[in-house]
Amino acid sequence: MIVRKNKAKVKERFINGNIDTLEVVIPNISDHVMEYADSHLFLDEIINAVIDCKFHSDGIPASLFLYGLLSAKLKRLFSVTESTLAITTPSIIDKYNLNFASKKEFTSEGNMRKFIEKIGSSDAITAEQVQEKIKEITNKNKLIKDENKKIVIDEDKIRTELQIKQNGHKFVTLFNNVSKKLLEKLEKPKIHILDCVKQPVNTSNFNYELSTVINYEGKMMRGYKMGVLRCITEKGGMIEYLIDDTLSKNDMALVEKEISEYDGFSSGDYLLADRGFAKIEFITNLVKRGVNVIIPVRKNMDIFKECVKLAKESNAWEKHPNQKRKGQEIVLIKGLKGLWISEKDRIKKPAKMLENAIDFSACVIRIEKDKNKDMIDASNKAGDDTDAIYEDEKYIYLVITSTNSELSATQIIRYYEMRPEIEEDFRQLKDIWKICTFTSTKYVFVMCQICMTFLAYNLFNMFKASDEGIKYLYKSMKRISNEEQRDRVPFNEANYLIISGSYYGIFSGAELLDLYVECPKEIREKIKPLLA
Repeated sequence: MIVRKNKAKVKERFINGNIDTLEVVIPNISDHVMEYADSHLFLDEIINAVIDCKFHSDGIPASLFLYGLLSAKLKRLFSVTESTLAITTPSIIDKYNLNFASKKEFTSEGNMRKFIEKIGSSDAITAEQVQEKIKEITNKNKLIKDENKKIVIDEDKIRTELQIKQNGHKFVTLFNNVSKKLLEKLEKPKIHILDCVKQPVNTSNFNYELSTVINYEGKMMRGYKMGVLRCITEKGGMIEYLIDDTLSKNDMALVEKEISEYDGFSSGDYLLADRGFAKIEFITNLVKRGVNVIIPVRKNMDIFKECVKLAKESNAWEKHPNQKRKGQEIVLIKGLKGLWISEKDRIKKPAKMLENAIDFSACVIRIEKDKNKDMIDASNKAGDDTDAIYEDEKYIYLVITSTNSELSATQIIRYYEMRPEIEEDFRQLKDIWKICTFTSTKYVFVMCQICMTFLAYNLFNMFKASDEGIKYLYKSMKRISNEEQRDRVPFNEANYLIISGSYYGIFSGAELLDLYVECPKEIREKIKPLLA
């Protein structure tokens, strides 16, 4: 039965004992986040990002579909069916005078699916896009240099795959546009962390659109990959930019163009990245824009070898600034201009190379093996590769470079030790938020799951850093949810949904108590079982 909001009618009928349902609406963390986002107009930015989907064909505002998707992700629900049931935030139900069924379902699963596909609908692929993709495939085949491998170009297949990618990418664009607007409401971030995250799916399921297979740590993995840029602000941080592609895409190839051109950087910002992004052309493009890059280098690079050599010669080691790093020392090496060039290029065109070279400095870290056995064993057990470390009989050496030659060794370390922030994001998103739990093999639904989860995660972290949510600051979503299930909610902090006939109303504990007192004694006796 569909019921409509009318508190006055419900009050009138309540006093006369005409009550069909009285449900306790217990406040939870997802409701707190949604209320915060709504009151600060963050949800409006999400709605504006899908302005072309303002109203769905069934007359339900786009905002409700989006709220359903966000509420579901905050509750860590995954299926489209659950998204139609997820809105429980009283202020949002009241705000929209929502047609309300006793089972709390505001629309059907079919309508939610249509809405997701409507957001993901995009212009038809052009002939130019198809030809560009054919050219890319052809060039890639030439690099393989396998004369026996013949590529059959199927233009219809290419067009279909491009369309699927373009449709799913609409959710990535939505996320990036919303994140940009949210950041405008916060203080401008100066520190950014770059990484890529794998999004695995069922390896044996070949139906996941556009998914590819790789060999990862000796096992086959099917899925997708996201390039992720995270920022750090004084009040926490958030995921600020996403790039989508297949699992087989190389990390550097995935992010290079878009991150080099990213308009969220300002002169003086810092980009922290791991050695997988240590490409001199990429770094040079960022430095030209005034972005400082802090990045470790591989042991087979000239700059690494020279830094370790100079560090040993100087013997000016200082204690690691992190007191937890026992048996670790650091030293600053400066004046490294021109060293991030291969020996071959230095001989071939030295003048040009040195003219455009960056004046790097570096922090060399030496780790005493005997005092760090647990750390080294854990690293080996985790399967970390060793291309970033050099070792002698007593020490292991790491080199972290900086394009800002004014930084001290301690400052370089302090900055780079912020990089695990993004790894913690990935851990929580996978383990707690279940970002890789997909209930559809269609690319547009996969991207919807990923991007809406990232967006909900951002809102959650923004809420925790706010005055309203500061008590949750150092707690994960899982811990907060567990505490909510354990703790008893006071009567006056709960809300109460009352359905009477074709009307419903949501009342605070104080309002319900006032209503109960107004009732005649015989009506109160009738109501008591509903309050139990």
